[in-house]
Amino acid sequence: MTECHYLHEGRCILGLHGGAPSPGVCFSCDRYAGPMRGLGDMIDAATTALRLKQLVGDCGGCAKRRAALNRLIPLTDEPRGET
Repeated sequence: MTECHYLHEGRCILGLHGGAPSPGVCFSCDRYAGPMRGLGDMIDAATTALRLKQLVGDCGGCAKRRAALNRLIPLTDEPRGET
């Protein structure tokens, strides 16, 4: 099972989600750092690699769009972390 890099021994080291996220919560977290989950992560990686994010700065809605695109077009049938 692949997980977010911030998840260690079932606890979020960023202190998000009460410190102990339930299964699947990392999949929809806007601070997720791990294997790509869907289209939103692919676009995020491309804009970061092309340094477009540096030019635009904080767009204010990027994390919500990223999560929405990941839900709309996931790379897997089930969110990582769910059983």
